[in-house]
Order: sequence, then C-alpha cells, then structure tokens
Amino acid sequence: MKNVTLLISEIEKIIELLVSVGETNWVGSFNNFRQKLDSTNAENLETLRSEILRVYGGMGSFSDLVLYEQGQPMIKENQKLDELRTELFRILNDR
Repeated sequence: MKNVTLLISEIEKIIELLVSVGETNWVGSFNNFRQKLDSTNAENLETLRSEILRVYGGMGSFSDLVLYEQGQPMIKENQKLDELRTELFRILNDR
C-alpha cells in the first residue's frame, strides 16, 4: 500500500456517508480502522490492510451493504457508497 494518506481520506469519506444516512452497523468498524491507522507503524500496516480487506468477503459483508430509507433504496447514496467501496479496495491493493 503506497499511500496511507489516501487510505485515511477514503475511510473518512465512508464514515461521513454512513453517518449521514444513519447507518450504524458499519460505522463503528470504519471508525476503528481510522483510529488504528493513527497508531499503526509501518510493520503493522500490512496486518491492518488485511483486516480492512476482510470486510469485503462473505455473506453480510460491507460489499453487500445497501442503504435504505423507509424501505426504499437510497439511489444517490448507494451509488456514492459503491464508488467509495471500489476506491478503498483499489487503494488497499495498490502496492
């Protein structure tokens, strides 16, 4: 992972979006990742990278998240979430 600053920025954008729509299940995980990035040294960065990547796998993963309001999918917000997820994945795999 070449740019920790980009990673932090992308995680902060995800947190901002999740908070803005009232999504509480994933915001805690991303706040935790953000805090760990502040205290992680270069040796632990790969471990944290792997930890973040794990949210993309399995049933009920971050990849499966769809934002709803009153039973209706939030089109604009879901498009933004998809862009942010894709960019985060790209950053995590940019070595």
